Amino acid sequence: MEERKRTSIIFKAIYGLLLGIALVCIVVALINPEKIFQVYPSPGSVAHLYSDSVEPGGTSSVVWADRSSNLYECEIRYGIAYPYCGVVIKYKRPNSENFGLMDYFEFADAATFDLSAYNGLYVSVDYNGPSSMLYLFMRSAPILPKNSYEYDLLPYLHVDFHPGEDIFIDFSRVLLARWWIDKYDPPNQLRLTNFNRIYELGIELPASPEAGAHRLKINRIYAKRSYVLPQHLFLVSAGVVAIGFLVLIIQLVLRYFAMRYYQENETLRTTMAVDPLTRCLNRIGLAVAVKKIFPLEHPSNIFVMVLDLDHFKRINDTLGHVAGDEVLRKASEVLAKELRNDDVFGRWGGEEFVIISKINRDALDIMISRLMRSLRTIHIDGAPEDFAVTMSVGVTAAQVGESFDDVFKRADEAMYKVKQAGRASWQLA
Repeated sequence: MEERKRTSIIFKAIYGLLLGIALVCIVVALINPEKIFQVYPSPGSVAHLYSDSVEPGGTSSVVWADRSSNLYECEIRYGIAYPYCGVVIKYKRPNSENFGLMDYFEFADAATFDLSAYNGLYVSVDYNGPSSMLYLFMRSAPILPKNSYEYDLLPYLHVDFHPGEDIFIDFSRVLLARWWIDKYDPPNQLRLTNFNRIYELGIELPASPEAGAHRLKINRIYAKRSYVLPQHLFLVSAGVVAIGFLVLIIQLVLRYFAMRYYQENETLRTTMAVDPLTRCLNRIGLAVAVKKIFPLEHPSNIFVMVLDLDHFKRINDTLGHVAGDEVLRKASEVLAKELRNDDVFGRWGGEEFVIISKINRDALDIMISRLMRSLRTIHIDGAPEDFAVTMSVGVTAAQVGESFDDVFKRADEAMYKVKQAGRASWQLA
């Protein structure tokens, strides 16, 4: 029983722990703050304006209208077939000598940053001009370039977006630029979109932009995600559910085997406590029952009766031991039928039986008369016509504080006095 209690406490603790983890997951899912990574403006970032004016025949221009607020103006003129202008943002290492110099950048200063843990970027841009679409572009750098030639070989990623406040650009929409693939024919490993080493990013007008003035202000560019990713919460929750089911299965299996063990023990205890011939309690069973009754703590009208079948040896000698066993079996059956459910009835040994009954003294005579009368109904095949089973009974009332041995001894002595007086009767001691 103690082992079962300990096992129950252990399983309750496990279920409590799993429930606690599940509640933590729910709380995290509800209130988990977001981690924001500021891409621009940020310390060490450098913004450079560019236009097609560097190309032979290029006539477009771009200038900072207000550098402090990241506002620039681009004037598109069609001096070449595909005019362009925009802004490119690069990043310097914190230990770079030029880290504190605004908008100054050399290849040796370069640093990359990792966006692979994010699903996309948020871009906040104020735009005034004839275009309805802008381009966001990025370059990823598996290896930092040392010169312009290596820089041109960096994968060029781009995606279009509508300008506005905190526009989300999903990385699943970002593609490698076809013109870059056609021009440089990169190896397969550079044809994949990769966001773990971003070298630079920028914003430019779409291809073949309308001529005229385009004013653009970059408020900020940032990425954000939960500190605990949803997929991690899902995995933890799924793990909790799986462990919960596993623990439940283990508990059910253990409970099944524990029940079987308990039932087998009960069966064994019952078998050990029951006389196999008469199917009433044996000495072991009587001992268990006696412990629950004796010694008496207060007067209870408890009577102990010692019953001994008369001339049983003669029955064995004349009719045989098989008939003797049948007499014992039938005697047990008829006696048991006359007793109440709370009466204790058992075979003490041989042809001797014990009854412990809580009964009023006035009803004792009637009870014993019934018991003795029931024996006369026993019929044994092959027995002579005058065959009858009788018994000698010694009875005594248990006193407060007495042990069963003392009470039994007094009842047994009374039974022997009946034997000496002629049998087939009873005596109260």
